[in-house]
Amino acid sequence: MDRTEVLEKQALMEQKVQEADVLLVGIGEEWNEDFAEIDKYPMLTAILQEMEMDSSLEWLIPFLEQLYIQEHIERKREGTRIQAYQKLYQLIKDKNYFIVTTCIDSIVGQIGFDKEKIVEPCGSYHRLQCSQGCCAQLYPSDTFSRQLRETLENQESVLALQIPLCPECGMPLAFNNILRAQYYVQDGYQTQWERYTKWLQLTLNKKLCILELGVGMELPNIIRWPFEKIAYYNRKADFFRVHGTLYQLTEELGGKGKGSVTEGIAVSVAMNALEFFGVERN
Repeated sequence: MDRTEVLEKQALMEQKVQEADVLLVGIGEEWNEDFAEIDKYPMLTAILQEMEMDSSLEWLIPFLEQLYIQEHIERKREGTRIQAYQKLYQLIKDKNYFIVTTCIDSIVGQIGFDKEKIVEPCGSYHRLQCSQGCCAQLYPSDTFSRQLRETLENQESVLALQIPLCPECGMPLAFNNILRAQYYVQDGYQTQWERYTKWLQLTLNKKLCILELGVGMELPNIIRWPFEKIAYYNRKADFFRVHGTLYQLTEELGGKGKGSVTEGIAVSVAMNALEFFGVERN
């Protein structure tokens, strides 16, 4: 897409967001943290180098990922991903919105969005669970996170640290997300999912704008397919699909807005969602 087309679609999206009564946002794989800038944090790279010499420390990797995310948000607030989230926030902050995200880094919950309007079906780094799924109990990850941070900041050896254990069975705890927990406990997001479905029921007769941003086919049953269905059955709904490669619309949505002036529109944007929100206007 050339710059002119990008700016036109940005303007159209802004218009439809402002016109909408309610706003449904899906955030997918293109927004996932890739930890590409970890070399900017000497405290973290030092322990990675230590791991290369001692493979027994590999259990610390997900906890370092959590620290990286915290550092990236709290100290830097820079880079394409953070800026894209901030622009999305400015776009929708005054609307009645709900966000569904398959990202597990929880960055969306630390930018300013209302946490009561976010559901993370794939989990996050906020809580721990038994790695063997022996129970549905979830535990806050803050205690060990602080311990690890203090150890690194004091330049102490991490060899003295011990992996957190499940109080029920004594097995190691793992982060409550689909990437790190082999037996993922889904209880952590159920309350928010129920809140989301109730909110969604109230959108049926309202002017709805749907933003599907960077959602591919890794987990299409969470966002992509349900959003298509919602857009199809709500004739008033405007639908925007933004993705670098999987931007195509279904045949049903492709004809949306062409048969009646009362129908909403469906727009595909052939561009990575982070890059789309990163294009500045002059």
